[in-house]
Amino acid sequence: MIGEQVVITGGAGFIGSHLAERLIAENHSVSIVDDLSSGDRDWVPEDAALFDRDLRNSEVLDNVLSPNVDYVFHLAASKAVNTDHPREQFEKNTEMMYNVLEAVSRHEIGNVVYTSSSTVYGEAPRPTPEDFAPLEPISVYGASKLANESLCSRSLRWSTGLSLSLC
Repeated sequence: MIGEQVVITGGAGFIGSHLAERLIAENHSVSIVDDLSSGDRDWVPEDAALFDRDLRNSEVLDNVLSPNVDYVFHLAASKAVNTDHPREQFEKNTEMMYNVLEAVSRHEIGNVVYTSSSTVYGEAPRPTPEDFAPLEPISVYGASKLANESLCSRSLRWSTGLSLSLC
């Protein structure tokens, strides 16, 4: 990727901040959307624009996205594998994904990269091939990631021209 405008949700987290560092050098702009609930403002690269926003608000991306954005990388998630509030975690993760997909569609952005998790496979052999079945998440976090994969798959039928990558 060279010369692109990129938005990274969850870009203040460990993986998102490293992705931002990698993309900043050769791209037009990198914007990060993160509520800083598990990320760190200090991890955000200096040349990236940080938007401290909660993706559960369906309109929060409207001030960040535009048809000029080339890629949206969706890494934001409530990531605790063992949580005291499993329903809240599931709802938060799927609501954020749904809102990202709706915003991408509204702003006619054609490229979304979603990071899933090996937790969707449950107790599968390692390394796990991407075509491994059955999908049997052993945590609510894994179940939310699997649900988000389904939302992504469904969104391909909702929105024409959307290119989606699952990682």
